[in-house]
Amino acid sequence: MGSTSSMQRPPPRQTADAAKTGAGKPDVSQKPPVNTVSSGGNTSTERGKPDVALEPTVNNVPPGVDTEAEMKKLQENFPHLNLQFNEIEAFIQQLKDDAFTKNGKYSKLYNWTFLGFEHHNDTDRRKLGDYFALTEAAEVLNAAFVTLLKSLGLKCMALMVLGAEDKTQLINAQKLSLIRMIVWNNTDGSLSFAEKVSKAGMLTHFVEDLKEMKVEDAASDDEEVDQTFEAAISILQNCSRNPATRQPLRELGTVSVLLPYLKCTSEEGKLQTLFTLANIVDETENEHLLADNTLFDHLFDILKEAWTDDEHRHLGFSVEEIVDGMTGLAKNDSNKKVLREKGAVPILTEIMKFGSDEEKEYAVKCIWELSFDKTNKEMFNGNKELQQLLQELRSSSCKGISKAADGALWVLTMEENNNTTSTEGVDGRNGSDRGHVMISYQWSDQKLVLKIKDSLRQKGYKIWMDVDHMEGSTLQAMAEAVQNASVVLVCMSERYKLSQNCRSEAEYAFSLEKKIVPLLTQRAYKPDGWLGMIKGTKLFFDFSGKYPYDQKLTDLAKELGEHGKMQQLIDEIDGETKIVPVVKTAPLAAARGQSLADWSVKDVQNWLTKTGLKNDSLLRKMTGDDLMFLRDISHRAPEFYFNYLRTDLQLSCFDDLKKFSRAVDKL
Repeated sequence: MGSTSSMQRPPPRQTADAAKTGAGKPDVSQKPPVNTVSSGGNTSTERGKPDVALEPTVNNVPPGVDTEAEMKKLQENFPHLNLQFNEIEAFIQQLKDDAFTKNGKYSKLYNWTFLGFEHHNDTDRRKLGDYFALTEAAEVLNAAFVTLLKSLGLKCMALMVLGAEDKTQLINAQKLSLIRMIVWNNTDGSLSFAEKVSKAGMLTHFVEDLKEMKVEDAASDDEEVDQTFEAAISILQNCSRNPATRQPLRELGTVSVLLPYLKCTSEEGKLQTLFTLANIVDETENEHLLADNTLFDHLFDILKEAWTDDEHRHLGFSVEEIVDGMTGLAKNDSNKKVLREKGAVPILTEIMKFGSDEEKEYAVKCIWELSFDKTNKEMFNGNKELQQLLQELRSSSCKGISKAADGALWVLTMEENNNTTSTEGVDGRNGSDRGHVMISYQWSDQKLVLKIKDSLRQKGYKIWMDVDHMEGSTLQAMAEAVQNASVVLVCMSERYKLSQNCRSEAEYAFSLEKKIVPLLTQRAYKPDGWLGMIKGTKLFFDFSGKYPYDQKLTDLAKELGEHGKMQQLIDEIDGETKIVPVVKTAPLAAARGQSLADWSVKDVQNWLTKTGLKNDSLLRKMTGDDLMFLRDISHRAPEFYFNYLRTDLQLSCFDDLKKFSRAVDKL
């Protein structure tokens, strides 16, 4: 439900190993900054051939993504970047042609050194990276990278041992560095591209780099070292910011590879390693971070140095980046208490008072995350200065700050919220079959969740999800939705676990002892920590795509039973009393047509009378087909829908807007 900023200093906009001389030709006499460390003095030729798993492949764009439409949107919204967008497409096509028609020489790489984004601001760099993600760039670059490694008889760049006389190999090494530079810059700019790089299998190369290097040589402030460590750890950190890449990184054994680098002498390298691990360690592995008591001290020392610096930076890290990294560490519950004990609250409070809006927002989000710990919550509630500050920031004109402060205060007062629960006829504990089915999900899963919602509605269930209910504040709407729920569907994924909003919803439902049914929306994801506790031993339903959708939906409906089913009511049709379900046939029974599309203006008028909107002349001119369009657009474009109701249909009265929206939702 929000973007994540880079947690590292920006990568280099140009690299020495990308230098050219003459008419676009590389300076082959220049030694590129590649690692010269070898194991036991062996040369690259004694290493053997690379793993067959590194065989290059070029994959198609995942189904369901309209890349042309997304590209067109970027071109229309950022016309000043259209030249670069066109050049990106030309670069990828030429690289493909070079790869498959010229025996992998990749001679045209030297024409594209500008792709390091030297003169672009952060917003433009993100958009260029997003454009890269919509092309085959990740797959093509990985294929080129693998082919060049194979030409050197290597499986990673860290194994390079090149002499000045090896001009051909030196040129290939320079090309590898160019590809790495492009990947480095784009993963820093775009989380979407980071995910594509992961799916292409390219992260394997950088994990291998760190596996083959010696910590004391690779990451040291005492001597000038090559860029292999810096590039590898930076790319891995960039990619770890996207939750979709975290499970693949774990499966590559990245945690065990990175742990030794926590003891490196490079302050910058140690911090990057810590932030990367914070993103990918699970609850059981987190003990490795706690084993070294000085790591958190080191983190706070760097934050204090950055906060007192005129530019609010230290070692290239900004205050907001360090605080964001601290919040990442706090995602593991065992770290929450440690961070508070190490002194997180005083410096976060100072940042919340005197920082920029961006710094304040990150600081409040960190407090929100720390508040999920019971001990922290008790101490925060007793901290009058913190409480007053959160209340003030709750009224901030900056939406991000206001939302984060509201979320933190919600968590801190959750017990109070429980005691003042208003259920409006629905049991406060355990729920009943008279309430609705609430779907708690993270926005990245919305497309799948909308499909589940529509399917359950067709089976007669009353569904609540935030795409349908837009009145009032988000947290207040969430609280009422949980309170009035018969059952809560928790859509489990890595992103769901990391979301503070989702945790607030799930834990509130758990505290009210609502019936919770877990749905798995991310393939192979294994919930741990707080989400694992809420799941417990409950039966869950796998909607990740591993099993047929219809089969899982049938199983889910059996589990729900009567929970959330629409109540039947007695209706009078042509003078005859009948019992009809509200969810589908009540609106149809109010009309004379065989289906909603067949409703005449008179049928709509009968339906409007039942909804209590009989005096609205503009509505009374509509047909059933008009209502179908409004119903569909309410899900596809809710902002347009509500604006149309207010301005064109003149439903300015809140009660009328609510009546009409709820009635349309049941059609």
